[in-house]
Amino acid sequence: MMKTVTGLAPLHVSGRLDRLRERFAGLGVDALLVTRLPNTRYLTGFTGSAAMLLVFGDDALLVSDGRYGEQARTQLSAAGVDVRVEIRMTLAEQRAALVSAATSAGHGRVRIGLEDHPILVRIGEDGGRRARRSKSCAE
Repeated sequence: MMKTVTGLAPLHVSGRLDRLRERFAGLGVDALLVTRLPNTRYLTGFTGSAAMLLVFGDDALLVSDGRYGEQARTQLSAAGVDVRVEIRMTLAEQRAALVSAATSAGHGRVRIGLEDHPILVRIGEDGGRRARRSKSCAE
């Protein structure tokens, strides 16, 4: 049995992303932002403690911090998934990488689905001030 950098056997998750993508049209989305780590692990095999996954119809991006570059690439490869990995040092840089990927994929417009759990949403910027509100997907 092959062990990964965490000592855990790799998950064989190929096909899970494709099954998720098959549901996009029915949900009216172009992509799904996955922020819960158990869901990230289920879809990719990544076991780190910090990551966000953006899944598109034909692409996926996992963004994490500097601790997990090698681990993410090793685990995703061992799990048999084709997901790009970008490492950014700060949360702001990680979010910027996700925004860049989303705007590139949708030429500035992309409908992104969110997991069904409470999230914190940032709503634009106005003169350097950021409006924030807590909102669940059911609202």
